[in-house]
Amino acid sequence: MKIAIFGGSFNPIHLGHVKMVQYLCENFDFDKILIIPAGIPSHKESYSVSGVERYNMCKLAFESFSRVEVSSIEIDSQKTCYTVDTLLKLKNIYKNAVFYEVIGEDSANSFHTWKDFEMVLKESQIIVFRREGQKNIFTADRDNPFTFLQAPYFQYSSTQIRDYLEKNTKKDSLKKLKEMLPEKVLNYILERDLYGATEGE
Repeated sequence: MKIAIFGGSFNPIHLGHVKMVQYLCENFDFDKILIIPAGIPSHKESYSVSGVERYNMCKLAFESFSRVEVSSIEIDSQKTCYTVDTLLKLKNIYKNAVFYEVIGEDSANSFHTWKDFEMVLKESQIIVFRREGQKNIFTADRDNPFTFLQAPYFQYSSTQIRDYLEKNTKKDSLKKLKEMLPEKVLNYILERDLYGATEGE
């Protein structure tokens, strides 16, 4: 069994993430793609939206993807989760699986700072989505442990979307938000007034 692991804060999940997963589905023969929203963050401040809310948004975003499963393995944990810890837990669940960690190029550039990164390299293969404008610090030699892909490029981030939701909540702003968020995720955010967003008049 081949399993891809795509972890992140997903705060919120957006169409850029969805397009990356769609690319994996169309170009690789993974048996399963695990989407893992982060629980207690190791490198960032606390999230403004709960793990349950981020998990639910991920479920909505990928409900039509037959090979995609959203996992609460990190959200359910009572301590900070590092990639290596989650990976080892998954290896105990899927004992004969081959794992692939899917990361962005910004994360690849700081990979050497990850907790027990050598163990992550030993226990999984690393797939890196290149990003436009990201400085690549790697050479293309045979010792490079990563597989690089050209990501479907999107000019927005979860941080920008949160700012936009907070500052632009009128109905005339919904068109722009629909270009960045899956429709069901946007509706979920508006219905629950997440990120300070309200549908407005």
